[in-house]
Amino acid sequence: MTRSYANAAAFRQALETRLRNIAQQRGVQIHGLRLKVAIERLLARLFHEPNQPWLLKGGYAMELRFRPKARTTRDLDLTLGDPARTGRRARRRRRIQCGRQGGGPRIRPVPPRRRVRRCRPRWPRASCR
Repeated sequence: MTRSYANAAAFRQALETRLRNIAQQRGVQIHGLRLKVAIERLLARLFHEPNQPWLLKGGYAMELRFRPKARTTRDLDLTLGDPARTGRRARRRRRIQCGRQGGGPRIRPVPPRRRVRRCRPRWPRASCR
């Protein structure tokens, strides 16, 4: 059921009226419905084409899976799904594979940097050890 509206204000008014009616019917607050509509529209845009690198995780994923038993959330957690497609991880993985095969540049493990503990005396005569 696709409707066309004269402008964005008309669409917004129709959406608000529809959300208000649904909120009254279900006995829920309207701002929760607004949030759900916004999140679901964003997800529809992100996952419009197949084979997207995004992976939905967190509270909203649980809410979609276990509705209505799951508690509601106010945020959206996304991660990149396939590490082979991501930038830094893919480059690191390729470097490690080249190092193991011997055909590429050698990789040495780099030890983590040591933290230097700095002390600020609280009193003029206090010292650090």
